[in-house]
Amino acid sequence: MLTVSHYLSSRWQGPFISLNCAALNDNLLDSELFGHEAGGFSPGPSKRHPGRFERADGGTLFLDELATAPNAGAGEAVKSD
Repeated sequence: MLTVSHYLSSRWQGPFISLNCAALNDNLLDSELFGHEAGGFSPGPSKRHPGRFERADGGTLFLDELATAPNAGAGEAVKSD
């Protein structure tokens, strides 16, 4: 139903990005929402990882189970612009 709402909205040409927040711990949730730069994790990834906020720009971001997400990540998501 949510995807139908997306395609009926003014943002239908943008991406529809979803994330099950309850399935991730604090660190992974922050990384998925906000992304990270190359070498941001040790010995981590060697390339930049855009976050879901950036990937959904111009489209729709659906944060499933945000209420049950780890507290730190959920608080950051609510404060994000």
